[in-house]
Amino acid sequence: MHCDEKLLAAIGAIAVESTYLERFVDTAIRKLSGLSDTISHAVLAKHNTMEARFDLLLELGSTKLKHAPKRCAEFEQIIKALKDANSNRNTAIHGVWYREMVFDGKGLLGYTLAEPKASRKPPKPGEQGSTMRAETAHKVAKQISEAHYALHEFAYRTWRRYFPHSTLRELSQPQSRKRRGSQMVATKRGTSQ
Repeated sequence: MHCDEKLLAAIGAIAVESTYLERFVDTAIRKLSGLSDTISHAVLAKHNTMEARFDLLLELGSTKLKHAPKRCAEFEQIIKALKDANSNRNTAIHGVWYREMVFDGKGLLGYTLAEPKASRKPPKPGEQGSTMRAETAHKVAKQISEAHYALHEFAYRTWRRYFPHSTLRELSQPQSRKRRGSQMVATKRGTSQ
């Protein structure tokens, strides 16, 4: 099937955003658990899906927040948003993109190709399959990014001991971007680091 460039770009953006999210989730698990890099790699190898890692992160975070029920409820909502975004990511990345033939009296023999959509896992009897239309794919990268940002900000606000600075916060401040930009220019010229 021929995919247009916008759809391919959306799928690529989904892959990139989910990679950044996965790195931060792995870091959060390592920091909240207090495990060394070597041991945390072994633990994460056993929790090799993002769904399993979200569950592990939820367990660790909830344990740390057992005396802060409002924060715990907020954390649970963030994990739910991450799981929803990851489900959409899986459909977009692992789904089979196809076009249905739609009878409309136009086109060759009265059929035209519908907008592309992806399908993941054929539905079992009585279940609805997981499908996604192309226009939805364009929104999934943003959904992942926003959920990642929410997790990052929550970690920064809640566990400063483990997350002493917020790279995302710094990136969102215009003065910081301007300063880093001038430092990067100076570094490229070899005048500063």
